[in-house]
Amino acid sequence: MEVFHGLIERFDIGALNTLFGYLCILSVLLLLGKLLRGSSKLLQAGLIPASMIGGFFGLALGPYGLGKALGAVWPGIEVGLVQVTLGVSKLPVRLIDVVFATMFLGVAIPSPRAIVRASAGQLAFSMLIGGSMQYVVGALITAGILIPLFHVDPTFAVFIEVGFCGGPGTAAGMAQAFKEGYRELGWAFPDGADLLFATATIGILTATIVGMALVRLAIKRGFVKNPAGGLDGETDPLAHPWILPKESRYSIASATVSPVSIEPLALHMALVFVAMLFGYALDAGLSWVGSGLALLTGKTLVGVAFDAVPAFPLTMLGGLFLQLGLTKAGMAEIVDKDTLERIQGASLEFLVVAAIASINLPVLAEYFLPLLVLITLSVAFITLGTLYFGPRIFKQAWFERSIVEFGMQTGVAAMGLMLLRIVDPRFKSGAIESFGLKQMIYEPFFGGGFVTAMAPLLVLVLGLPCFAAVMFGLSALVVGLWWLFEGRKLAR
Repeated sequence: MEVFHGLIERFDIGALNTLFGYLCILSVLLLLGKLLRGSSKLLQAGLIPASMIGGFFGLALGPYGLGKALGAVWPGIEVGLVQVTLGVSKLPVRLIDVVFATMFLGVAIPSPRAIVRASAGQLAFSMLIGGSMQYVVGALITAGILIPLFHVDPTFAVFIEVGFCGGPGTAAGMAQAFKEGYRELGWAFPDGADLLFATATIGILTATIVGMALVRLAIKRGFVKNPAGGLDGETDPLAHPWILPKESRYSIASATVSPVSIEPLALHMALVFVAMLFGYALDAGLSWVGSGLALLTGKTLVGVAFDAVPAFPLTMLGGLFLQLGLTKAGMAEIVDKDTLERIQGASLEFLVVAAIASINLPVLAEYFLPLLVLITLSVAFITLGTLYFGPRIFKQAWFERSIVEFGMQTGVAAMGLMLLRIVDPRFKSGAIESFGLKQMIYEPFFGGGFVTAMAPLLVLVLGLPCFAAVMFGLSALVVGLWWLFEGRKLAR
């Protein structure tokens, strides 16, 4: 019964009255972003997505931009814009649930042995420049520089993995934990939510700017065999600034059922929301189990640990359970992965607009220097790590396999695939296959998985030195296993 009540609490009737109003605002910003991107060759060359541009539009028009100036001549508008911004800031927390619920839906899941065998090197590489190593680097910078000089919160150590490796979606999912905090530990860091969004935004810019610099270097040095080089219509960001010509258009989805029975898009949206419902039920169940264990053991920290898991990785499990159920029932073909990717992509577009438009600029200004130090040193580590470890781990197509990981570990998976397509336009290097299989192991834990979800709590409970040691141990374990079973063969 407690689980049922916990699930019911998620359905706030009052929120429905303004949901569509917020979506209208975000739609205007998204279209403005597309309009500006289509008009600016600089933004096209920089591969800046329309959602990010629209988010900055919203930021400029919000209470810390134009609203501040208008407040002097139009009393009350600044307060109204603050209220709208606060409402918009709550949307990413739920939109990320859609993104994660689709991850395993429509995916034919190979055996664990097949996944590990095909992606071992990619996984080892990801754990050297991303994942747990980003926590190690963040913890060392935070403990050694940021706390002594700027007296920042120790959870600064998780910003790079959450913002870079996880991206804007994961930052949105983790924002609630920072805002609400852990009362039992006497901790809350609401400013951290805005800093996570800022870090994620800078991460996408890093993936674009630094990633393209690495691509140019690779082409110049002959690290890649068949680069597109931005010369053909499929990869050139300047080729189709407004609309794809008819000869370049492609199908974005396939119908798996007759619309006479049910609209195919409605079917897939229903599957996504059922997966989310499973996730919400798991979330409510975990909170109930945690409360019970806390009462039995007398240790409130047990309850905190169970309650600390946000909903978005649980909706990913919901999608996995639903997919396994459909496969078991012989109904897996009812799911079209392309349709799910469109739903996922649309949710992510609105998420990015909302996340950037609702950034609290005064908070960003207050923490500018420590954030700059953290990001600069972390980008240097990831970039140098890519160039050093890539050729030592991958026997073939080392740059292709490295650059897709670099893009994902600084921005999002889509940025990694975008960079890969420039150096491997026909996906013949094998990088996309090893990367995709690696994600099946990686995503449930890092970049928005359970380790990401628990990271702030682990920092607070273990302390930065112990937290860094545990995360280093995880990377060492994965890389050590890779070396034991595969790496030694490559060294011969």
